[in-house]
Amino acid sequence: MLLRIKVKPNARMDEISREADGTLRVKIKAPPVEGKANKYLSEYIAGRLGIAPSRVTLLKGAGTSHKTLNIDAEEAYVLAKLGL
Repeated sequence: MLLRIKVKPNARMDEISREADGTLRVKIKAPPVEGKANKYLSEYIAGRLGIAPSRVTLLKGAGTSHKTLNIDAEEAYVLAKLGL
């Protein structure tokens, strides 16, 4: 499943929410330095889904706040686990 998100690094706490326009926003504590935020994002999403981090792959947006993740799981499962 492809998941398009907008990421805000350096947040006080990790959080997933949906904005009024339908955009999925993910706030993470990791700083956007040397790929740390991207690695943390994959681990955070995998943890929320209860799957291995290797099943979450960053496809696009390594250097931007708009990212596309490929998640090796069923869409219904992902949406239910993320509360969307």
